[in-house]
Amino acid sequence: MSIDWNILRKGVAGTLSEAESRELTRWLEASEKYRELYRRMNRSVSYAPSREQLARWRTGFHMALEQAVRQRKKRRAVRWGISAAAAALALWVSTTLWFTGPQDPVPAPDHPILLTMSSGEVIEWERVLADEAFDLNGRLAGKQEAALSLLAAEHEPAGEALETELPLAALYIPRGKEFQLELADGTRVWLNSDTRFEFPVSFSAAQRTVKLHGEAYFQVSQDPERVFSVEMDGMAVMVYGTEFNINSRDPQKHCTTLISGSVSVSVGGGAEILLQPGQTLQADLLRGETRLHTYDVNRHAAWRSQAYFFENQTIAEILEELTLWYDVEVEFADRAARQERFSGWLQRKETIGAMLHPIASTSYVRFEQQGRKIIVKINEKN
Repeated sequence: MSIDWNILRKGVAGTLSEAESRELTRWLEASEKYRELYRRMNRSVSYAPSREQLARWRTGFHMALEQAVRQRKKRRAVRWGISAAAAALALWVSTTLWFTGPQDPVPAPDHPILLTMSSGEVIEWERVLADEAFDLNGRLAGKQEAALSLLAAEHEPAGEALETELPLAALYIPRGKEFQLELADGTRVWLNSDTRFEFPVSFSAAQRTVKLHGEAYFQVSQDPERVFSVEMDGMAVMVYGTEFNINSRDPQKHCTTLISGSVSVSVGGGAEILLQPGQTLQADLLRGETRLHTYDVNRHAAWRSQAYFFENQTIAEILEELTLWYDVEVEFADRAARQERFSGWLQRKETIGAMLHPIASTSYVRFEQQGRKIIVKINEKN
């Protein structure tokens, strides 16, 4: 059973509407795992332990880790069990515990968002003035509340499709930035860091097709006469009016997550695979394999709410995601550090150090900072 991540955040803040409160109650009643996650979220916001309590917890924490280290020599499976519990404790109790990683802030990346016309002309989005209309491949566009919006052309009534699509424009969103835009049909798109998105400024009467490399969240405007499709290298998603998330960065882990509505996925031109809400299709394009999962969709869509949701993921997988936002280089000094696992909910912080803090608090890994490089090591002290 899934729930909108914003409802969880509003629940913690105490700003739920009556309808949202009922939805949250149903979600909490569905599983003890959900109730525990929500309790941890509340504690992370509302509970501020004393220094004495933190000292006692730290002592108990290290005693448990020392015992785990002794046991893992005989039975390595214990390592993950203790590590996951320790990670959860460190994450939800406090972000001031035992951080041995980087303290100095890494300068925020300042790469421009690039908008490319069909002619090849490139515009730096940050230089476009707010509320100023400009010509984008033969159609008026505007910068409204920092998002790109396609405006109705004088010769084209709003909502009316052309016989053929106009040439494609392209957006590139660099590391450390996100972007929003509204397409000609009213579809809204959120683009994550390190993403390229190609789109026509007007859709044809027969189809609505865009191209993606990276990660994006879509709210597709319903149009029974024209299927909306997202094309990627070796894969296509057909949409029938819905909300979904796509991550196409890794050819071995193309992920399409359906939030609501209906989509189908075709891999390598093969048969369409229909997804149900709450399902994620992971495709390995190199092997031609697909796997369908059903679990919390917020793991894949949390980035849209300025958060990360990690569930039993390796440090390598987690840092691969974080580097897209903080634009840092990661080096693993110990191979074993790549396979350490962590579960937790993290909000984007001002510094990479603040993000790595709760992960380092597991005491199985530590982070060293050298400029824009983060070196990951096993913490031998434990």
